Amino acid sequence: MRENAPIVVIIANDCCWGMIKGGQKLVYEERYCGVDFTDARYDKLAEALGCYGERITEPAQIRPALQRAADSGKPAVLDVMVDPEVHLVPPDLVVLDSVWMEGCDAKGSYS
Repeated sequence: MRENAPIVVIIANDCCWGMIKGGQKLVYEERYCGVDFTDARYDKLAEALGCYGERITEPAQIRPALQRAADSGKPAVLDVMVDPEVHLVPPDLVVLDSVWMEGCDAKGSYS
């Protein structure tokens, strides 16, 4: 890494906890609990904190946005919108069930 190079954080924003939602889809027959949220603007949050922020909605925008972020000379956040229907499947559903869903019964409601 170059000395004094700005830090660029890339957020894959699916407006939900996608990996957890994917596990709930598999384990709890698409009964979701606390995984969807409204549009969080991580780029605007970065700007409010004095950093460079930019939202990316198309794949072709990524390379130029990375360049703009690096050229800004500030810490940067690229808020990359991704398809919320393409869930990452957790590596171990036993872990999902025992840790992430602690307190929920098999029907997906809190006990």
